Amino acid sequence: MRDKQALKTIEEMTEKYGLTPTLCEAYAQQGAFFSSLRDLRDTVIHGYGNKATIFVTDKGFCISSDERGFRNCPIWNDSYKDNDNLVSLLPLLAHVVVATINACSELAVAFTREINFPPEMAPGYHIFVRSPYTSSLHQMLSVFKGGSPWWVPDQT
Repeated sequence: MRDKQALKTIEEMTEKYGLTPTLCEAYAQQGAFFSSLRDLRDTVIHGYGNKATIFVTDKGFCISSDERGFRNCPIWNDSYKDNDNLVSLLPLLAHVVVATINACSELAVAFTREINFPPEMAPGYHIFVRSPYTSSLHQMLSVFKGGSPWWVPDQT
């Protein structure tokens, strides 16, 4: 019997779901990320593991760098440390938000390769989206790209 956590191959997805190989390849490329996102959700929301404590520091919210479910996260580096035991929570949030948007964008691109859309309704025009969350998304992107991992700027 197949391991429940194992990712499906392109061939398995094609056979089981009837998707095109292009779409299955796109899903397969994002599979590891979505699997890690599910594991993180299970750790935080469903309590698989200890309940993480969020610490409030002068620089912002932190979690223990040894916290089960977070310690093996591939995003941590020394610049995210508040001290020997705490790391900023912001890089983890930025990783989840930006990587999810990127994964969904990649899947959308795969869909556009498979679906014949009608011609543009207004050729040459662009759509600009405004939202009360735009500045927060911009901050997440900045942190994701290596910007300051702290809510409160360094006062030194």
